[in-house]
Amino acid sequence: MLVNVVGRGAENDAVLEAVFEELFGDTGPDHNGRTSSAAQLAERLGTSIEATQLCLDRLKHAGLLGTDPHRSRSGGLELLPKLTFQGKRQDFRVLGDIYAACKHLWPELAVLTTAHAGPRIGPRLTRLVEGMYAAEDLNERHWALVDISKLMIDNCGSPVFQLMCHNIMSVLIPCTEVSTPAIATQLREMSGFEKLAAAVTAGDPESARAAVRTAWDPLWERGMRNMAAMVAAPQTTRLAEM
Repeated sequence: MLVNVVGRGAENDAVLEAVFEELFGDTGPDHNGRTSSAAQLAERLGTSIEATQLCLDRLKHAGLLGTDPHRSRSGGLELLPKLTFQGKRQDFRVLGDIYAACKHLWPELAVLTTAHAGPRIGPRLTRLVEGMYAAEDLNERHWALVDISKLMIDNCGSPVFQLMCHNIMSVLIPCTEVSTPAIATQLREMSGFEKLAAAVTAGDPESARAAVRTAWDPLWERGMRNMAAMVAAPQTTRLAEM
């Protein structure tokens, strides 16, 4: 285990969700940037002070609450899905940030994967790309993108990249089919993945990096624009589009 995460378990996860909602939810009180103490939160939520303090510690480890600026922030990636799927505007802001992170991470992921396992996984990647292009159903194309990402992540040879990217995928995968209509044009017009497969197979990391930017950037950028528009939209409009 790379990070010692305190307070795991179903009961503590339930308390964590309550604390997170109290501090960050749309209906939560305005603390003007001040974090309530564990005792204050426990009293409002009807939870124990100990369990509430453990949850505050987890949020601090994730960098979501104020910490000593001279201390490093560690862990917390397992909290990423809790920043989304809340049915609130925060969902769209965080998803936009995730797409922006992917735009930077995926080219480096391609470099690592190509250098570590390129010729070995090249034939499988080529088959995935060919199947994706052959699919007429846009949901099938989108799921093929997920499979391509997972293949690269699992074979990049970097535990740190695997940890980061798998946690990102834990948010993106549940959004796959619901987000397909929003990127339908990009899914129909996608190109460059055949160059990615060729570069990976040839063991050419720099060509793989360039191919990922050509192939994936239009998808990430469209997602970023969509999420920015949803954040800016009135609540009634957001609900109508969901």
